[in-house]
Amino acid sequence: MIARTYEVVYNRIFVLSIEESEELVCSFNVNKGNHKKQLPGAMLVHRKKETNTLYTINSLNALIRKENNGIADSGFSVDWTKYSNSLLVTSNNDLKVLKTKVYQLINL
Repeated sequence: MIARTYEVVYNRIFVLSIEESEELVCSFNVNKGNHKKQLPGAMLVHRKKETNTLYTINSLNALIRKENNGIADSGFSVDWTKYSNSLLVTSNNDLKVLKTKVYQLINL
């Protein structure tokens, strides 16, 4: 379904396990603006390549506020090493840091 909906860059899908959970998530690269629709349950995330950190814009803003005494400052420098191999998301405006591990690599 992923490969039919998106043009997957590098023809790889990473299946990640969420530690302390039985959940799995898929991560893959697409060319920006090169997809026609979004799969149900899918969300756009960004990646800090050096630390394998996946994050949403909302979670980045929540992280900055958390680390910067409640102040949202676009110039704040995040220490990404604290969030290595993690998925950062928000739930009810609270930051959730989910530790991840590669479960499977799918080559298309």
